[in-house]
Amino acid sequence: MNKNGGFTLVEVLVSVVLVAILGVIFFEFFVLSQKTAVSNEGKMDAVTIAQAVLEDVKNGKYPEITTDCSPGGYPKIYQNHSLTGIRACDMGIVENKDECRGRYEKNLNIGNYMVEIEVGAELEEGLGLHSIKVRIYDRDGKLRSSVRGAVKLCTGTS
Repeated sequence: MNKNGGFTLVEVLVSVVLVAILGVIFFEFFVLSQKTAVSNEGKMDAVTIAQAVLEDVKNGKYPEITTDCSPGGYPKIYQNHSLTGIRACDMGIVENKDECRGRYEKNLNIGNYMVEIEVGAELEEGLGLHSIKVRIYDRDGKLRSSVRGAVKLCTGTS
């Protein structure tokens, strides 16, 4: 501080630099928190989709799965996004291909997701209960969520 009670140019410049540094730090923190919020929203979307798909399989809304009574070949993987596994919407029992694609390709909030359903062998002979694993992938092929459950499919098959 100079004799006249004011600030020198150096003191003002130091103050401005300190305020600028603090501003950059807070801005970076804000950007990081926004990215985290968006990422978490995507993960929540994927979890919600996975749980809804598992319930839809249990309720028979995936006839290409619940009516596939062919024995053996487990695990069977149903999806509609790659050349590996069973392309569910190309199966002969699927009547409405667009509706089928809607079951395997979900669009929510911030992204597009692809559904993959893995059906395991019958858990106990004669009950028709099969283990199910629902996986949700983003458009980049990154696994975003998965859930497991058991679903009654065709009785008396394994």
